[in-house]
Amino acid sequence: MTCADIRHGEQGRELVEQAVEHMKNHYMEPLTVAKLAGQYGLNSRQFAYLFQKYTGMAPLEYLIELRMRRARELLCTTACSIAEISVCVGYSDPYYFSKLFKQRTGFCPSAYKLSPQYTAKLPWPGCKLIQC
Repeated sequence: MTCADIRHGEQGRELVEQAVEHMKNHYMEPLTVAKLAGQYGLNSRQFAYLFQKYTGMAPLEYLIELRMRRARELLCTTACSIAEISVCVGYSDPYYFSKLFKQRTGFCPSAYKLSPQYTAKLPWPGCKLIQC
């Protein structure tokens, strides 16, 4: 199978669907474009092209979005600390996590956690009240 076969065929879409599923199941692990690409027999550039083509997002952008979505859920449904949540969603540095969270949401994680505006909407479908 050539790159052209993947790029223009249904195989490319299926590959990206598999990658998305893998990312959903492993977002808390250290994932890189190179690691994901290698898993599907592509180089980083080919993988990033296909991922962008079929999802409209760069692979790392998608991963960050998954992590932030899960972080918002954990902030609103658990008593876990910010440091615990940062580790749960794949960030070993809680300060970096907090900075990224604020860039994405406009709130620092602790303010988001305390905001009734967000906690009142929970739980939503698929949300599970959990312990860290």
